[in-house]
Amino acid sequence: MKMTNYRAKLEEILENSSGATGAFSYIRTHSVSPNPGIDVDGFGALGLPLSAREAAALTNWSTKDEKERDQQGVVEISASKVHFDNPEWDTFIDRAGHDACNALGVPLEASQSHCELTKLLVRTSGTRLNVPAPAEANASTSANLLIILPSKFTGSTLCIAHDGRSETYEYSKDRPTSTIVLAWYARASATFAPVTDGHQLALLYTLVPASDSPMPVRLGSQAGVVARLRSLLAQWKEARQKGFPVPTQAIFGPPRRQVPAPRRRRRRRPRA
Repeated sequence: MKMTNYRAKLEEILENSSGATGAFSYIRTHSVSPNPGIDVDGFGALGLPLSAREAAALTNWSTKDEKERDQQGVVEISASKVHFDNPEWDTFIDRAGHDACNALGVPLEASQSHCELTKLLVRTSGTRLNVPAPAEANASTSANLLIILPSKFTGSTLCIAHDGRSETYEYSKDRPTSTIVLAWYARASATFAPVTDGHQLALLYTLVPASDSPMPVRLGSQAGVVARLRSLLAQWKEARQKGFPVPTQAIFGPPRRQVPAPRRRRRRRPRA
């Protein structure tokens, strides 16, 4: 009977799962971040933290065009009307996208990913926000990023769902001067609880990988990795219980480094 090389099988599974983080969402709060210097065509500049008066003015201005409001009462202003006067904001967004790539398993070394603004969102009391998963996968988008800008509100629960799994975040706005970065896998759906008081200003981006870069490791393949590991470990356990001569453990260490051979020193001939 040919014995299974369990260590080699384990190594094969783990190597094939390289880059699978298992995460499909991400959150980070920045106590210090640059002011983007937002300017909206037809309305003007927006100050931060967003005041109640300015939020009301922006909401009333947007009602003149029904296309700027969705069925949930959220003000949506298209990216073509939004401009940023502070060049430091581009650097901040690039870094936020880099961190999201790292958390979600987008291969950074091959992807030169960048963030594209989709819309500016204003939510007032009683409004909820749903970002459904697309019916068909979009190869040009790997993740969504929602940047919640300094604004005063309450109601801070977000549920991200994908393929029977869900993650819930409660992000606090005790400090209205902070900026919150939320990211989730493009094939996941996001449901934000209604704002119970105040107003929330946010920017929705899509994370777009380079055209020649591989997509993130799909969650389905991550589940397959777990299933293969469980199956192999179960076989290993059964073999031990039956008394087969199998190892009790597999030890993996860091890769061996090539140590250069020492140089031979030439003997100096004594001077005549």
